[in-house]
Amino acid sequence: MVDQQCAHERHPSFRLTEMAAARISIFFFALSLFPASSALPWGGAHSLVNRYAVDNLPPEMVDDGSDNAFGDMRGYLSDHASDPDSQKDTDPLEEERHWCDIDSKIDEYPPPFTSVPRDYTIYCSVFGRDNGVIQWEGIRDHYENLVALMCAREWATAYQRAAELGHYVADATCPLHATANYDGQLSPDGRNSGIHGRYEGMADMYISVINTTPNSVTIVEDPLELGFGILAEGQQLVNAIMAADLAAQDQTGSNESAEYYQALFNIVGSDAQIRLDLASKRLADLWYTAWVEAGRPPFFPLPPLVIDLGWLLVVRPFTLGISLNEDITTPFDYYLLADTPAGVYTIYLNGAIKAGITPIYKNVGRFDAPFSTTVRPSVIIPLSMKGKTITFYTAVIEAGMVPPVRNLDELRPCSRYVIMMDKKTVAVAP
Repeated sequence: MVDQQCAHERHPSFRLTEMAAARISIFFFALSLFPASSALPWGGAHSLVNRYAVDNLPPEMVDDGSDNAFGDMRGYLSDHASDPDSQKDTDPLEEERHWCDIDSKIDEYPPPFTSVPRDYTIYCSVFGRDNGVIQWEGIRDHYENLVALMCAREWATAYQRAAELGHYVADATCPLHATANYDGQLSPDGRNSGIHGRYEGMADMYISVINTTPNSVTIVEDPLELGFGILAEGQQLVNAIMAADLAAQDQTGSNESAEYYQALFNIVGSDAQIRLDLASKRLADLWYTAWVEAGRPPFFPLPPLVIDLGWLLVVRPFTLGISLNEDITTPFDYYLLADTPAGVYTIYLNGAIKAGITPIYKNVGRFDAPFSTTVRPSVIIPLSMKGKTITFYTAVIEAGMVPPVRNLDELRPCSRYVIMMDKKTVAVAP
């Protein structure tokens, strides 16, 4: 097992090493006659997978007249396909989300790897997180977050998550992201060393199109199991890639010439094309399934409706503000919430509104009475709330709850950690 210190080198995430890139630049002009998709090794493949995945979607997801459907966002999805690679610079846990050495204990857990634990905690206890967790943290978790964002119609963030999901799906389909012998370092023949960069560089040079079928998506029953399946299929190609690498070297006397890369592509290029086609298809399946699970929300962004809530502020105690008539000496968090048919929103004192339950003041040391403050006279409320009933909550909660408040059921005056609270139900004019 490779230690954390060399984790970055073990799986370059579809990027050639600097040395390999320098060598390729020597004969790049000669390769310009061939169909190269991008000058960035396999980074171009990531973009291709995301771009072409759109073509597998049903027409109502590609263009619904909103200028905000997947077809409209094709460029964004392609441009942000490699964002997870840059996240490694700021997130120390990101590296392991890009692979799974599913064959690292092949004697105990043989192909097709159905005995590998599906429970995350058990898997980590057996294999260690540094064995790779792409099927959990890369695919499943990003899928679930995408569903939640689609439900809330937070499309800007949803498309970012959709692009990131594509990256992990593409990584999982690469056979060298599914094996402990990810760079040929465990092969009997030492000439396989460095194959990771050579294989991914080959694919990026010669594969410029993904094969698609419009409206070919299918529902994914289990995103985690989909990830396991992709990895298991890819692992079966590892030995063939190692053999092709040696054969190409035997034919050309090199592992860095234009002739070598052509020979390698002649042997395993069709398999690489199939894997990238599969990545694009499986990504479209996940996008579609997330959209269906979210209730097939329209892609039109929710336009805001500004309504005057100033009259509510005269209600005692203040419903949309803070009004304290007695000292509070216990550290506390303060919440101002709107419970709507579309979900629970936090209302900030500047009038902004955001989905979810978040304290607008955290861990306040004390307040001395009398004290009062209010929101601005206008609050942004989604247009879909017109004619609906909204319940506003104001609550002072004892600090230190983790998480502070999870749902509105916890906002009861009799709860031991609720210092004070009030609520008021109003109807928004149609």
